[in-house]
Amino acid sequence: MEQGGRQTGFIVTGDVNLDVIIHGLEKLPDPGEEVFIPEANLCLGGSAANTAVALARLGERVSLHGYVSDDYFGRYLRRLLREFGVDISLLQEASGHKTGLSIGLTSDRERSFISCRGSNAAYRPPVPAAGTWNGFTHLHLCAVNWRDNLVEYGNLLRAARAGGMGTSLDTGWFDGRAMSEKLLDLLPLVDVFFPNESEAGVLTGKKSWEESLDVLVQRVPIAVITRGGRGVAVQKGSERVVLPAFPVSGVDAVGTGDAFAAGFLIAYRGKWDLRRATLWASACGALAATRCGGAQAAPTGDEVRAFLKERAVMDDEGSGSPETGT
Repeated sequence: MEQGGRQTGFIVTGDVNLDVIIHGLEKLPDPGEEVFIPEANLCLGGSAANTAVALARLGERVSLHGYVSDDYFGRYLRRLLREFGVDISLLQEASGHKTGLSIGLTSDRERSFISCRGSNAAYRPPVPAAGTWNGFTHLHLCAVNWRDNLVEYGNLLRAARAGGMGTSLDTGWFDGRAMSEKLLDLLPLVDVFFPNESEAGVLTGKKSWEESLDVLVQRVPIAVITRGGRGVAVQKGSERVVLPAFPVSGVDAVGTGDAFAAGFLIAYRGKWDLRRATLWASACGALAATRCGGAQAAPTGDEVRAFLKERAVMDDEGSGSPETGT
């Protein structure tokens, strides 16, 4: 994409793993018991990988940084990423580790994971050499290993800011109240912050998403609290947009937040107003929920436009693409 004569693009950094997505599990087996499920799928996963693919599916130039191993699963994930149009030149090999694996227990609205960090345990934030990120205009951080990487995350966000890049943060899993104050201290280095409702509550110590937003917008320009099947709440300064989730026939919720984030970041970069950006991003998340898996469930721009046109929830300008507004 071009913006003001300058080539634009996204750097996404964080977790990359293989997902085993399990549908229809009615209960966990008791000791010695075997239970059966109607469906299981093997997918590219990890929040960073999902977001990178979602950006690429929407037509963006994107490069992914993270760690995989040189094992069968690692080679498989690299191939999938290339097929989705994601640049993998920044991926690093985690010697001595197996590629990370997550078992996702999913429904149409919620998802839980049993994960082996594997190669993600080796994750350290990138240290950009001079000139290596030329042409990239936004850094999206999907945080992992908070305790090990807190200082480096701050350095990374400062370096991105110093290079004129926009910044955004998805908290990932963090160690509750023990890390909250330190994490909050990083938010002034972030342009757009994407916690889910539970993460926002733990981070701020507040009982409602409304109170959490009030705290977060004191530290970050745009706070986005995703609320699963209950929709999303976004605030920029004193402007607050609260939208319900689009009603869709959901398959699973894996990657819906990552697809939302990708859509929102493109609209944000395109300087859409807050409500239109949130509608576009919500459509990205809703479409992802109608398909299995995280990365491969992400929609294309044409699919998002058709989805919004069918529901007549945005004007002609708003149903276009965030890059152009047409």
